[in-house]
Amino acid sequence: MQLTIQLENRRGWMTPVEDQVALDIILRESDDIATLITHCNDLRCAIQAGGNIGIWPVKLTQHFQRVVTAEPGEANFSALKRNTKAYPTVFAINAAFGQSACRAALEVVQAGNIGAHRITEGDAFEVITIDSLGITDCDLLQLDVEGYELFAIQGALRTIEASSPLICVELKGLGKRYGASDQQLRSYLECKGYKEILRLHRDVVFARR
Repeated sequence: MQLTIQLENRRGWMTPVEDQVALDIILRESDDIATLITHCNDLRCAIQAGGNIGIWPVKLTQHFQRVVTAEPGEANFSALKRNTKAYPTVFAINAAFGQSACRAALEVVQAGNIGAHRITEGDAFEVITIDSLGITDCDLLQLDVEGYELFAIQGALRTIEASSPLICVELKGLGKRYGASDQQLRSYLECKGYKEILRLHRDVVFARR
């Protein structure tokens, strides 16, 4: 059965009608970009996920030469495409980032919150690695993927080695649902030469020094 997608314009952004929570949160937290860019070594390419409805990609493209964003949710991706159509340097992928290529599905964690979807077993969309993009000039890797951050980073090792991007991840314990703690992610990044330099809302920012 095909999903019927309904969007509405709210505060200048096309948004799935069911959202009651995420829009205001994302608009507020995306203001952190102004701080993030001051810690980037350069502003060539930003890789970002989840793209949600495109607020982060649109704001990032005002600073970076290009932005690559991934969003697996069908309704969110439809809104993202509408919201980014006037920005030719935003490249949107209807997929999720993970440790290896596979198929998956989304589970709605909180009704009315289009930002509270988590990856689960299924066959709804592709999971791809960041390394498969072949990007060698990434200066910011920003991930808000509801506990799947460690796996996305594990699929980005060549990308990280090529350009040592600033890495911004949301850490609020959600990785436990996949058997991955926040401390595991921290330790993994430390083994790659990264240190925590900053906290912004629920995001933790790491830089290679």
